[in-house]
Amino acid sequence: MRLETIRNKSMNNAYVTMTKNVDLAYQATHMNEFRTDIQEVRGQLVAVINFIITVFACFLFGYKAVEYTLPVPNLAGQTLAGIVIASIGALADLYFLAKQIEKTP
Repeated sequence: MRLETIRNKSMNNAYVTMTKNVDLAYQATHMNEFRTDIQEVRGQLVAVINFIITVFACFLFGYKAVEYTLPVPNLAGQTLAGIVIASIGALADLYFLAKQIEKTP
């Protein structure tokens, strides 16, 4: 019993000496930096998903607009109109993304 108590105290002292240099303020700062990094990545991910959805929606709009306008389906014309409108939408979205990146410090 006494040997076990002495062994536990010795192990506890060894643990305390190993961990006495750990700075809790550093850990808190490190976690705040990690949280900031995660928020930045989340914002960038939302921007990428928004870009993809916008380009797809522009393509779909151009494709369906030509389909509803022409009396006879014209697959080449529909695809071409979809690509042109999707390109215009992509350029506009890239412009606003660049403008937003320029504004952020």
